[in-house]
Amino acid sequence: QEGFSSEREFKRGGRMSITAQFLFVAASGARAMERKLESVTNNIANVDTTGYKREGVKFSTIYVPLTQPPPSKPGQPHPVGYIPTYNLVLNYAGSSENVIYMEQGALRETGNKLDFAIEGKGFFVVEDDKGNRFLTRDGSFKVDSQGFLRNNSGFYVLGTGGQRIRVGSFSDLYVSEDGRIYSQGDEVGKFLIVEQPVKERVGHNLWVYDEREAKISETSKVYQGFLEDSNVNVVYEMVKMIEAHREFDANLNVIKAGDELLASLNDFGRV
Repeated sequence: QEGFSSEREFKRGGRMSITAQFLFVAASGARAMERKLESVTNNIANVDTTGYKREGVKFSTIYVPLTQPPPSKPGQPHPVGYIPTYNLVLNYAGSSENVIYMEQGALRETGNKLDFAIEGKGFFVVEDDKGNRFLTRDGSFKVDSQGFLRNNSGFYVLGTGGQRIRVGSFSDLYVSEDGRIYSQGDEVGKFLIVEQPVKERVGHNLWVYDEREAKISETSKVYQGFLEDSNVNVVYEMVKMIEAHREFDANLNVIKAGDELLASLNDFGRV
């Protein structure tokens, strides 16, 4: 369609018909709502994922003066489809940015000695066999045949100092709120609980770990026999989904009407 070949051209203004500029705005709005729907759908799919943090999408707004070249000579008739647009501005949905909402999820009691929940802003730190480290809020752990504490992906759970936690027998395992781990009455380690601005998910309920930004959490508490539920509110997400669907459909209707108008103007111009 006319005017959709170049976003850069749209931002410059003055080279696209008024109808095409409106169509471009509607197309950007539809694209934005499509991205929003993806985010909402992902949240709903993870409502039962331990420690999951809901995500959202923010879009930059680009303000573009709505321009239409005037007739080239005084007294010359306006071209077909010309609409005066003085002092008008179009709002264009620009690039998107993922936003993670880190509100505390509810703590659910499981009674399992190897389940742990964090209250506060901290994260557990886990490490794969190659030494790559990640953050997680999912404290559903297990003990391997060698007595090491691991998460559900098989990654080692780390203690202060970056050491892999080894508990041996877990029949009488006890963990205090400050993260100290006791086995058979002896302290065998302490959970490494860090705070760090979250950047991106890497799957399996893990986050990118940045040693330069990670700091020991002084306020987070660890609760044994509990897991943290996701912070997704299904009712809220469903409302957002309905809103996004409506806005998406509205933008599609604008595009359809614009297409019909362009076709009519082209037909009229050939008469």
